[in-house]
Amino acid sequence: MDFKYKQLEQELSALSKLFSELGVRLSEVAKEVTAPGLNPSEKLIEQISATRASFESVRGAIHGHATAMLVSPLPKLAELVSIATIDCPAVT
Repeated sequence: MDFKYKQLEQELSALSKLFSELGVRLSEVAKEVTAPGLNPSEKLIEQISATRASFESVRGAIHGHATAMLVSPLPKLAELVSIATIDCPAVT
């Protein structure tokens, strides 16, 4: 169980770094796309899509592990909408 937790912790950390890098890139591109008629590059759109897929994968894995560990109360998967809510979900 400890191994799985460490693995998920590392995946969440890597995802957080990926989000940070994407945020910087989006900030840079924001100026470019404000000009009329310019679209974000295909590469950027692919990066956004890949980051979203990574988020959903890590979110699902962490939620599945929490389910197996009988975490209670367990937030619904749809409530885990950010790294912050995954890392430390609000207890209601």
